[in-house]
Amino acid sequence: MIIVCEPECRGTAHEKINSAFLYGVSLAYPEEKIVFFAEENHIAAMKDNFTRDKISLKNIEYRHFLLPEPPYERIAAYFQYYSLLKRIFGYAGDSGCCKMFFLSANSNNLYCIKKILTRYHQDIKCGVVMHGIVETIKIKPKFTDRLKIWPYIMWFKNALEYRSDLAVNYLMLSKRAYANLAAYIDGNLYRKFFYMDIPYIFDQEYVKELDPKRLIVATIGHGNPNRLIDFVNLLRNKLGGLAEKNFEIRVISDSTKRIEKKLKDETAVNCVSPRKRLTRDEMDFHSKDVDYFLFLYDRDSYELTSSGAFFDALHYKTPIITLRNPGIQYYNDLCGDIGYTRDTIDELADILVKLINQGNEKEKYDNFVKNIETLKETISIEKSFHKLRQLMEIESGNVSTEKG
Repeated sequence: MIIVCEPECRGTAHEKINSAFLYGVSLAYPEEKIVFFAEENHIAAMKDNFTRDKISLKNIEYRHFLLPEPPYERIAAYFQYYSLLKRIFGYAGDSGCCKMFFLSANSNNLYCIKKILTRYHQDIKCGVVMHGIVETIKIKPKFTDRLKIWPYIMWFKNALEYRSDLAVNYLMLSKRAYANLAAYIDGNLYRKFFYMDIPYIFDQEYVKELDPKRLIVATIGHGNPNRLIDFVNLLRNKLGGLAEKNFEIRVISDSTKRIEKKLKDETAVNCVSPRKRLTRDEMDFHSKDVDYFLFLYDRDSYELTSSGAFFDALHYKTPIITLRNPGIQYYNDLCGDIGYTRDTIDELADILVKLINQGNEKEKYDNFVKNIETLKETISIEKSFHKLRQLMEIESGNVSTEKG
């Protein structure tokens, strides 16, 4: 038996990625029973994904629990996590389970995992997925206020280094992020890290519904709201206005009050989800006719992780218009250009001005889509699930009996 646990996400948060992780574990261990622990609404969202993606998992049992209330950095959350995780580890021990896979982590729950392993379950091997929190190891927080000592003590790098002799391995979400990590941790800890591309169940038969008379560019995910506002203003100035153009900038997923306030009179900007998270069906609906997804990330964004929104763009077979970013460039280089990459928003605006005035170059656009299809086949979970088995087939090594 293998236990998979999502100790952070609620509802539809990361539901597309986590359903692919769970699918990958079932591919890696087809003969094993898999018990999945998560928040109730998150389980429901993942089941919806499996139905939508026509995936049938025969060896999965679902069990829901109550998560601590966010923010998870609170002292109270530590004790709530300890109680919750101790029960799950106890179930694992009673069931003879020796492998546990955690789909996310924060400082509180990672410390709890290691303390419980040390005290009660040194025979259990654990794998932990590294999401955005791993970016915080680059800069140590400053201790300036004794009332804020908890975040200082609970720096995520400290949690990684604590009891590094335990059988806990970590999964980075791209080869590039894994390579970059070496600059921030010592060699002994680095050996406990593995990598795979963000797991995603791609629909290779997905068909777009483009309007040849209208250009639609969309942002997806959290993005960079302030830069989007600057970009729209720059584009308006270059075109002498946007209202009369057959053009739309669509803000999919979480828009902000600032975007809505600053761009409320711009008819070309369509915020389809004002300050609320869309369901996957709603995202599908608003993405099917998008010509390009726009990414305005900082150059140093996603140094140690990857963008789930970028994988959504691949899923929808949609070329990208992006500021140069190593995280995206890594995938752009794997199978050929999948869109336009430039160094400044001024250069990106020039690209859009040309597309608005002259339309898509069909041959170039079709080549972008062809490269996306090749990339999806290259990085699909069906090709990479063996990495999950590699992560879990680890030896405990010289595990100390020191109490945590």
